[in-house]
Amino acid sequence: MTPESAARPALRLAAPATPTLPPFSQQEEVALEYEILGLPASAHALDLVRPRLERLGVRRSDELADLAHGTRVRVGGLLTCRQAPPTAKGHAFLTLEDEAGLVNCIVRPAVNEEHYLTIRGNSALIVDGQMQRKDGVLNVIATKIYPLWRPSSVAASETPSADND
Repeated sequence: MTPESAARPALRLAAPATPTLPPFSQQEEVALEYEILGLPASAHALDLVRPRLERLGVRRSDELADLAHGTRVRVGGLLTCRQAPPTAKGHAFLTLEDEAGLVNCIVRPAVNEEHYLTIRGNSALIVDGQMQRKDGVLNVIATKIYPLWRPSSVAASETPSADND
């Protein structure tokens, strides 16, 4: 402390008022949880868009066990795993996560080639396909793949129906 500063009185400033901010929306809260924690703590991302997905005929993973082998189905979720091993001869294997669980999707070579950019460029997908039941394991054999966050690319009139085998 210098002699000059000791002679001057301290400047007293009033603390600024704390601003009142609106609470986070559920979308903002989930996005922040993903960014900070790497996983959702309050809600799954698909909870936020489930009404829209239902209108498009997207089934939840926990509904698949009741479907017969060969049933046309539409599923969607966050892309948690994407594999295309060199030994798979052009096949790709996707795991989608929705708010109820996981869905395994098998993408045959022709479909993989047609939808390669969609598969590689999106963190969440909608997959049209057919149910496969083999040795107690459920898979969806993909026929079409869409970006989940741009559902306008999915034609609702093309919605697979459980009645269509």
